[in-house]
Amino acid sequence: MKNKYGGVDGQTDLLSVGSVLCETGKFDDAEKYVRRLLNQLPPAHPCITDWYHKSLYIKLKTLQPNHSDLAETYNNIEVAY
Repeated sequence: MKNKYGGVDGQTDLLSVGSVLCETGKFDDAEKYVRRLLNQLPPAHPCITDWYHKSLYIKLKTLQPNHSDLAETYNNIEVAY
């Protein structure tokens, strides 16, 4: 697992843990790790908007079109820009 998901020098990081949890279907746990990672990044980090777009893509596939989580995600993208 370290070879596939390891960060620098094989160290696992929050994104790696989140990826493993996501691949094993533990989406709620994966979300906790990714949110923690996003909270540690500086506000202008380019990964933030990328993750919000990925989140929006998943939510659009899984939620009803009028779900309030969609509005929150759209707002987060706007704030990041």
